[in-house]
Amino acid sequence: MSRVFRDAKKKGAPPRKHACSCNWTASAKSMEPAMACEMLQDIMNTGKQVNTLVMDNDSTTIARVKATVDPNIRKKCDSNHTRKGFTGKLVDMSNTFKALKNVKVRGHVERCFMYCVKQNQGKSTQLEEDLQKIVPHLYGEHDKCGVWCRSEKSGYKPRNLPYGKPLTDQPLRVALEDLFKVYVGKVEELATLGSTQTNENFNHMVASKAPKRISTRGVRCLPEDLRLNTPQNWQIH
Repeated sequence: MSRVFRDAKKKGAPPRKHACSCNWTASAKSMEPAMACEMLQDIMNTGKQVNTLVMDNDSTTIARVKATVDPNIRKKCDSNHTRKGFTGKLVDMSNTFKALKNVKVRGHVERCFMYCVKQNQGKSTQLEEDLQKIVPHLYGEHDKCGVWCRSEKSGYKPRNLPYGKPLTDQPLRVALEDLFKVYVGKVEELATLGSTQTNENFNHMVASKAPKRISTRGVRCLPEDLRLNTPQNWQIH
């Protein structure tokens, strides 16, 4: 709702004539699914076909797309959101396990996870096997690690673990094994990750021209600002 409409509503009077920039009246949560469906429909109206959407782990948007646009469109998870989701679970676990309060320890576990995922793109069976080797690796059991582990080198120390030694907390091990079991059940998705980095770059560009926390030149100036500051191979409508 624009400021003119908001002020008129408070006064109980009809709004004055103005160039209204308000183009959305529903909830913020429903905006993303609605925009996705509208853009996909516009693309399909030009005769093009969309088979896959690369997106975060939100199920609302893909459910709306399948219901209103095309039930055959499939979802591909974004690698960056997958990493953030995994790290978020480690942060939640840090409330229970002291070792995970250490940022370096969480970063080490995250790197092991993402390295495993990225090295096994398109190989779901191998990814399933390798994910199950990470927790033993963190606890100093390297007999099944394979070529990605440097434990065969003499004097190997996990630099990012406490005191350069493997983890020893057994309750934490059980919790980590349960966490990795969740991702083992998603290997088909993890083995075909996509990237929304281009979209994130564009979102950052928009945020730099129109920060959410402040009002600068007004909404009507935003399209022109973006046209002047966007690479020519990106089209702004």
